[in-house]
Amino acid sequence: IAALRRGEVHYSDLQGLPELRAALARKLQRQNLIDASADEVLITNGLTQASFAAFMAYLDEGDEVLLL
Repeated sequence: IAALRRGEVHYSDLQGLPELRAALARKLQRQNLIDASADEVLITNGLTQASFAAFMAYLDEGDEVLLL
């Protein structure tokens, strides 16, 4: 309800909320010793979006993929 009252009623950034990405990057640096910035973090809304993003990044036209 509070988010609705603040007007947060639209889809978020396609990469995820900037504040969340920054917080996750800090966590990765602090707890996992991974030198990651918010620009290197991608937040998806589920496996379908994450898989699509990975496929678009790594596959070229004509590549073959087997999904189980």
